[in-house]
Amino acid sequence: YRERIGRTVFRVEDFQPDRMKLATELSKPAGAGWVQPGDLKVKANLQTLFGFPAGGRRIVSKMDLSPADFFFEQHPGFTFHNRLRDESKNVAGKTIELGETKTDAEGHAEVDLNLERFGNTCFRMNLLVEAFEADGGRSVRGGLSALVSPFAHVVGYKADGDLGYIGKDSARNVKLLAVDMALKPVAVTQVSWRVIR
Repeated sequence: YRERIGRTVFRVEDFQPDRMKLATELSKPAGAGWVQPGDLKVKANLQTLFGFPAGGRRIVSKMDLSPADFFFEQHPGFTFHNRLRDESKNVAGKTIELGETKTDAEGHAEVDLNLERFGNTCFRMNLLVEAFEADGGRSVRGGLSALVSPFAHVVGYKADGDLGYIGKDSARNVKLLAVDMALKPVAVTQVSWRVIR
């Protein structure tokens, strides 16, 4: 009995050294946590290996969206709440083609990601940017990955034991933590809590 997990495609060819180098970054720094979707662009900088700007080159980009939860290695053991989990399911699994553009005389290009079109959702964005040489076929690739969320902060909890089973006359202590986009602890007002038992 065999179950097919997936497939992949690869190409074997003679090694040819790249003649260009590509650097990509977001217009807003991603920080340690996540970025907000408003007015977010990706900036590409294309240079030849000799350090000269590669102007007038074709740039093609696309992004893959996948579901994401708030989990941060900087705060081990904490479970952070994503109240937009259900809304985000419609976005997950999409591949969005972002079209073509050309580098300017300085080798710079900018691509508008237009993430506002996905509304109030949280997802992981994997971005791929491909820059082609002037004579056509060969290209270099660059990319980046970022967690995207409209939240300014998220709240997490960490319990000192299993919350699924609590023995009679015993106690559980729960520590709450709110962090901002840089994953620094912040004070949050107007927080409500509810106990279900």
